[in-house]
Amino acid sequence: MKSLILLVSFALLSIGASANFKRLIGPYYIKKDSLTKELGPNKAIFKIHIRNWDDYEPYLYKEVQTRVNGVWKTYVCSPKNEIEIAVQPGSHNIEFFLNAIYVSVNMQNHPIEAAHTQWIEMNFQKKNPFEEIDEPQPIMVYKPVIYTYGKEQSFSIKVNPTGDFTFTYPNYTDAWSGIAHEDGSVTMDGKNYPYLFWESNQTYQFSATTNGYKVNRTEVISFLESRLKELGFTTKEQTDFITFWGPKLVQNETSFVQFELGEACNQFAQLECSPTPSHINRVYISFCKWEENMENYVNPVALEHLPRDGFTLLEWGGFSFIAPTTNLAKNQ
Repeated sequence: MKSLILLVSFALLSIGASANFKRLIGPYYIKKDSLTKELGPNKAIFKIHIRNWDDYEPYLYKEVQTRVNGVWKTYVCSPKNEIEIAVQPGSHNIEFFLNAIYVSVNMQNHPIEAAHTQWIEMNFQKKNPFEEIDEPQPIMVYKPVIYTYGKEQSFSIKVNPTGDFTFTYPNYTDAWSGIAHEDGSVTMDGKNYPYLFWESNQTYQFSATTNGYKVNRTEVISFLESRLKELGFTTKEQTDFITFWGPKLVQNETSFVQFELGEACNQFAQLECSPTPSHINRVYISFCKWEENMENYVNPVALEHLPRDGFTLLEWGGFSFIAPTTNLAKNQ
């Protein structure tokens, strides 16, 4: 029975692949399926090898977004261009996505047995190079973190992301509730946290803000330090921000960078807080690999200092995107 399943899967899903499996023309095929007893009766593993990764111009880092039975998660490829997905036995619908330049790969009702490991060879195909990339594209909104400042008091914060949470810390159910401290940290269930953390898979259509910057790799640190000082970030906040976003920006020789500020961040998530803060300061960085048409959106300006008096929330996060191929009007 297992042999029949493998034969049918290969025939349907890798039309055009060579009979000896040494050459992959279709999107994917099962290379091997074997019993792995140590997994036990309630677990199975897909090991996905992306064969043509090195043929594709790297976009930031080796990340693949997957949707397994409707739940999004981001995987980082190993040095061998592999990702490992643990699932329960049964049939699975899995979608793999690199970015807007590549056609997503879909595995529909794909079966795997209990305590089995499947090795799957996969190719991503480029879209038509003349196709305009100005439609909504999947993105990962990374590391929005929330600090609270002001007098020590009880709080409750609700986050309603536009997409689905992929991770929260501390664990988020209907809200985060606890004690806010003057230094920005919070206490929940007897534990202290320097900030609240969430991430989410979403879609994004490029829209220019009233600021835009062309940033070379050698300028990344000084650029971020200057912008964050203008916003009034503390030394700790600057360090948290730069050590997360700096390594991502320097992977591009040149980047287009802009900041989404204040209510503009509602497009990614709505925040509700009790008691009502005097100020909710939100700063999202968005960036893409430099393309010549992004020159149309360069508008370097000094950013306004964020107010800090009274009970104040500060949230920062961000995302990377694929540059549009058409020139879009700037938002005013």
